[in-house]
Formats: sequence, structure tokens, C-alpha cells
Amino acid sequence: MRARKADAAASVSDDENGKERSPTGQQLPAGYLIFLLAALLLLFGVNAVSTTDDLHALRLVRNGSLHGRELRRGTNIVYVKVMKTGSTTMSGALRRVCVHHGLSGCRNASWIEHEPGLWAKHGPFDATMHEVVARRFSRDYDSRDRPQPPDLAVLGRLTRPIFLMTMVRGPASRCLSQHYYFNSTPITDATRLKALGKCNEFMTRYLWPSGAGSSLRPDAAANVLQAYDLVGVAERLDETLVLIAASLGVPLAHVLVAAAKNSSQATRDPETGRLAPHHPPLHLEAPAVRAYAGGPIFAARNAQDVALWRGANARIEALFEGSAALRGALGTLRGLQARARARCAPEFTADGVPAHRMRCLFNDQACNYECLDRVFQADEAPVPTLGSEL
Repeated sequence: MRARKADAAASVSDDENGKERSPTGQQLPAGYLIFLLAALLLLFGVNAVSTTDDLHALRLVRNGSLHGRELRRGTNIVYVKVMKTGSTTMSGALRRVCVHHGLSGCRNASWIEHEPGLWAKHGPFDATMHEVVARRFSRDYDSRDRPQPPDLAVLGRLTRPIFLMTMVRGPASRCLSQHYYFNSTPITDATRLKALGKCNEFMTRYLWPSGAGSSLRPDAAANVLQAYDLVGVAERLDETLVLIAASLGVPLAHVLVAAAKNSSQATRDPETGRLAPHHPPLHLEAPAVRAYAGGPIFAARNAQDVALWRGANARIEALFEGSAALRGALGTLRGLQARARARCAPEFTADGVPAHRMRCLFNDQACNYECLDRVFQADEAPVPTLGSEL
């Protein structure tokens, strides 16, 4: 990934004699770069890394934690949306938190200018993905020439605490969902197999830089799990919502979401204008598709994505196994969600737009939020607790 000009370290350049100079052309003291690097390490809470000569990698390492992120501390919420991982639903939940707790950015997708704030948007680390994402999500994507998350140098400019999160999904299911969602030609088993064949570490590349070459670092998936405060899992949405509420210190009622628009139900998406055909879950796909998705070729080409997804699953499972409080909160949330779906489920037209003048906080996110706010009170869905052992 190209170094960001916005990063403080990028202000140091080498002249033709290899001497370090400031942007004004004055020669810098010999210890300046060492001091600057030390400051960056302290800023991001960096552990020792193996590639000591990779300054770019050093300044991107960050230690995530579910602790110390309560909104009462003035925490910013930064959510890196990955395509087809339940990002619309999750964005809706975070936007409701944003409104209830007075953060900025609740109804837009601009970078945080007034702290504390929310940023919930598509923004890949890998520079080669920027143009694709900008084209597909033009309504909520800034210029690719403007540094933005998940560039951690940009995050470092925020002065208040940051809750950095993302969502992942089973790699084959995510890949097929993207194929169904964006493909405008007839979908057959042959096109499904071709789509799976093109998948190559999409999530990990999206969430972590590949460096100067085209290959991912071998520890990229581990770095994502370390750097992000929470890597949620689409297949464990309820558990992810409980962990968000517990970490941010907000009532469960504030992370409730009614059923989001389901792109698999043959509706037209207002963001892209495409008609998304109905598609089955992976276990109901044709035998040939399932065989390839579970075979060695797909596994080898997506080893980091598989490791990332499994690692996120294992971490969430361990958190809930080790905490009766979290398990209790999960049961409470599921009861509330059932009521939310029954009483406040948003309705969409065949064109994928909100029906009956239903209002959403932003685009198609947090739709029918007014019903949720009216029906559910914070005192009936208390703040879940994080044990100190987590």
C-alpha cells in the first residue's frame, strides 16, 4: 500500500545524498526520525514486530481492545464496512447508537470532523480496491485521493478514543453473495464457480495493507484481529451487537435493528440500481459449487480470509463461554429483536426503496428507527457488562 502523505513520517524525505530533510529543505537532526518513530509506536500501542525495516508496517500496528471504549469517554466509532458482510444492518445499529448518544456523523458518511463522531463506510486498505469501491458505492465514498480509514495514520489524528470495528463472513458465502448482488448477467453454476475462482483474500486485503508487493504479509489476518477492537461475524450478528453495547456502555435497546433490506430476496438496491436475484445459502447451492467452495484450491487462495473468519468466530465464542453476563445479555437481545421484527420491521418496495414514507437515518440504514425508539425504552434493555477477564 502506498504511504500516505498525511502521515507524519511521510514529511521526512531523502535527498540525492541520502540525508534526511524536512519539508522546508532544512537538514533534520540525526535523532529526529528515531524520535518520530518512537512517538508513532506509543501512539498506536505497538508491540515489537519482526520486520524492523518496514517503517510503514510499524506505524500501522495497533492493539485493539473491548475495554476503555465507553462512549462516556468521548469515544469515536469507526466502522470499516466490507461488502456483503451484513454491513447495512450493522451500520443501522451504529447510527442508532450515534443518535442516542450525541455523536456527529449519524446521518452522513463523511469523515469525522467533530469529535466524538461516527464513520461507517466502505474503505479498503488495499489501494487497488479504491477505484472499484468508489464506483460501486459512490454515494457514500470520498475521493480515493483523500486519505481515510482504514489508514491508521488518519485514525491517529483523532484526539479522542477510537472504537475500531469491522465485520467478516464465511469467505465462500461472502464471495457468492457479492456475485449475486453485482452480476447483471444470467447466473449459472458456471458463473458461480468462476466467481469463487476469482476470490482471493478479499476481506483480509480489504482490512490490512499488502505492502509494496501484491502478496499479503503472512500475519495479515492476525494483524486485523489484533488491530481492530472488534471483528464481528455476520453469522453471529446478535453476539456482535451485544459486544458492541457492552464495549461502548450503551443499552441493548440502542443497538436494536429491525430486519434490514435483504438483498437475497430479489429486490432492487437503491444504492446500485441493480436487481439482486434471490440466492440460496451456501449449503443449498449445487454440489459442484459446494465442492469447490470447500475444496483445496479455494482454501489455498483464501487461507488468510479463512483464518480471519475462524479467528473472529473463536474469539466471540470464547468471550461468551467465559461470561454468564454476556450470555444473559444475548438472551435478552434476542427477545427484544423478535419483538422488533414483529412490530418495527421495515418494508421496502420492489424497487428496494422504503415503503409507506418510512424514514431511515441514512440511505437504507436504520430504517423505521422511529418505531424502535417509540417501542423500546432503554431501561428495559440495560447495558451489558464486560468482565475484567475478557
